[in-house]
Order: sequence, then structure tokens, then C-alpha cells
Amino acid sequence: MSLGSWDPAADAAAHSVEIEAASLKRFINYSINDQLGELEILIVGDESQVLAGLMQLEHSAWKAAADTLSDDDLLQLIRFFVVAENLAGWEAGEK
Repeated sequence: MSLGSWDPAADAAAHSVEIEAASLKRFINYSINDQLGELEILIVGDESQVLAGLMQLEHSAWKAAADTLSDDDLLQLIRFFVVAENLAGWEAGEK
């Protein structure tokens, strides 16, 4: 387990992060390629801090993004986010 680092600029960016198709595809591919055990290596530093903001987005934002994905892609994203919640700062809490 690593503690990571905190960057105030990245923290501000995390609060305004948007769901991007390219990021979702990347997360889906991590799951498909059995790389979920390597997330601490694949998503690091400021990028991790910014993308962690996805965990706190409102349901409506995720509904809009999910509507464009196949059932298999959704399953892969679920797998990704279940594992990603173990990354520092990626806690979803009640979201």
C-alpha cells in the first residue's frame, strides 16, 4: 500500500473531472487484459488524483456515459471500479 502525494492543482482538477470515452476505454481494457492488479503502477501521481474525482460524480453523469456502452463494457467497468476503489483517494463512499 502506498500513501501517494497530494497536489492542490490536481485536487482542484478532480473536482471538475468529466467522464471521457478514452478514459473509460482504457479502464475497460485494463479489465479485459487482466491488469487490474497493476492499477497502482498504471495510474499514478497527478493522473490518479484527478481521475479519482470520477468516483464522486453524480448518478446522472454516469447514466449518460453508461447509455453509450455495451453490456460487456459495463461489466468490465464495474470490475475496474471495484478494484480501483482500493487505490488511495479513489473511495466512492455512498456514491
